[in-house]
Amino acid sequence: LVNNSAESSIIFRVLITFFLCLGCPLRIVLSMKKITMAQGPTMRRGGRRRSSVAQEGNPLKDDATLRTQLIQLDRVKSKRKFIPWKKSFLKRFESFLDQSGVQKAEEACEQFSRDLDRTVSLVQKCEELNQKGDLTNDRATVKGRHALNEMVNDLVVRWGAIKELVPGTGDEEEIRGYNKFMLGAILVRDDFSEYERMEYVYDAIQIMGEETLSEVADRVHIEQFANYQIQFQRFCDLLADLGLYEVMMACRHFSNCEDDDEESLVEEESVYSEEAGWNIILVDMKTASIFKMNVDTLEEKRVMSLGFTDMEEPYIMQTCETWDKREEIKDKLNNHPSLGLATHLVVKRSTVMEEEHTELKEKEAVTNMWGVTLKSTHKKTKKNQELFFFDPYTGAVGELNRQAAIDSGCIHEEKNELNNLVLREAEKEDGHWESMRATIRDIIGIQMEAEGRDDVSSNMRMGRESISLAY
Repeated sequence: LVNNSAESSIIFRVLITFFLCLGCPLRIVLSMKKITMAQGPTMRRGGRRRSSVAQEGNPLKDDATLRTQLIQLDRVKSKRKFIPWKKSFLKRFESFLDQSGVQKAEEACEQFSRDLDRTVSLVQKCEELNQKGDLTNDRATVKGRHALNEMVNDLVVRWGAIKELVPGTGDEEEIRGYNKFMLGAILVRDDFSEYERMEYVYDAIQIMGEETLSEVADRVHIEQFANYQIQFQRFCDLLADLGLYEVMMACRHFSNCEDDDEESLVEEESVYSEEAGWNIILVDMKTASIFKMNVDTLEEKRVMSLGFTDMEEPYIMQTCETWDKREEIKDKLNNHPSLGLATHLVVKRSTVMEEEHTELKEKEAVTNMWGVTLKSTHKKTKKNQELFFFDPYTGAVGELNRQAAIDSGCIHEEKNELNNLVLREAEKEDGHWESMRATIRDIIGIQMEAEGRDDVSSNMRMGRESISLAY
């Protein structure tokens, strides 16, 4: 009814006449018209539904390629490597974004940059007057007070501009014509060039409010200082929420690196090593074995498949595509009875074994007394049958086909002297074994628990010897 004003007017006249004939008061009929119009869909002029720039999900967290690239960023140690990384990252990231919105975000950033020039200039002017003695806690000249007031008035405009630059709601996105992801893409493009200037203003007014001008600045000044800092913190929170904070720090680091300084940087560790090749860590959940294996070997045996990014960097195609799958693997490692990746699990394993041993004794007692055999209450399910991999170079995590690894001869099952099932490839040197466990914890994000407890520490020091208790 709201879409066509002419038809709406005619229909409502008919409705009013109808309800008045039924004896309904006019004020009720008019209130029904208000409610109906208020609940109608919001339309633009011309009858078109309002367009939206809302983003479906977060591509930085939902897309496996982007997540892998963000993990790889930790391995980028030189400006020479960072430039192609950034180009590849932006190409993938912007493929999820509407380019008209990206263009509007770029225009907004350019305008903000021009306006920020004045703010930085006014802050610097106040700092200079403070150093000259014209704007201090002990003495404030007319020129000094004028400069302080001028800076504060500009801060009011600037913190409002920061708030406007960063759309926080759907309505704000609609007004600005872009969303936070589009803004993030432009910020990465520009190496977050405005961040350092915004941070400079933040730090400068913090010192003014607490130290150099604490006696000169009045309540209004301090309040505007705080408003600017709140909006700057909101800007940083946005980057952290998007998952771009580490990208921002890398952009600022490498943009400030001179070409001559690259040689002084730590040599970047390549995915490949000429001596050993590309090795990953494998965890066999069935035998609680941890060992390294060459990626080329796994690919040749068709147990693993490799792909290549736009930077021509190889990646493992069996890598987890979603964060939930990665967390699922983490939970399985946490709950494994004998891997000991989380300290408290060693204690939990012994508790489970004690319960099973108690149940066995009770079954034997009933059998001896009544001649009846009881069935076990523990349901036998095929748990811990997976073969997981962890890449120390890229941080990739995923699962391989265990049976395919056996059939191809990549791994070999056999019985040890205690008649327990083990893998021939399992690491046997305690130092290397513990080092790989620490690497897995770092990659998957497992925190050690109950450190310092005697009962736990003694079990952990047993190393792989504790595994034979469960298998």
